[in-house]
Amino acid sequence: LGRWVNETIVAVVWTKNIYHIDITVKPASAPATVVFERSEDLKKSQILYYALDPTGKWAVVSGIFSPDKGATINGYIQLYSIEQQQYQSIEGFAPTFASLPLIDVNFKNTVIVFVNKKSTESTAHLLVLE
Repeated sequence: LGRWVNETIVAVVWTKNIYHIDITVKPASAPATVVFERSEDLKKSQILYYALDPTGKWAVVSGIFSPDKGATINGYIQLYSIEQQQYQSIEGFAPTFASLPLIDVNFKNTVIVFVNKKSTESTAHLLVLE
């Protein structure tokens, strides 16, 4: 999966790692940069989505995997802090970032929104986390 994450950076989700390529830097002097490694759950998944939050401090990648040849589909999300270089694995689907005024209408908070669906449960929940 490859996609633009802002005006100057193309992200490429490869088999093991997620790369960023800055088009403003000459290719010979700065090749693709490894941003982080895919979690074990996502290494076996078909990747559907990748994004950066508006501040560039958080990244999210998501995919699906079927442990039983299509009878069930499990969703996996990897939320990665670029500053702290740590990630959290979440069972779920359809993550996206948004900027919303939560407390003060003059200040927008960055949130992640996703559907949380554990493989062992039949119900799903829409979560909005700051």
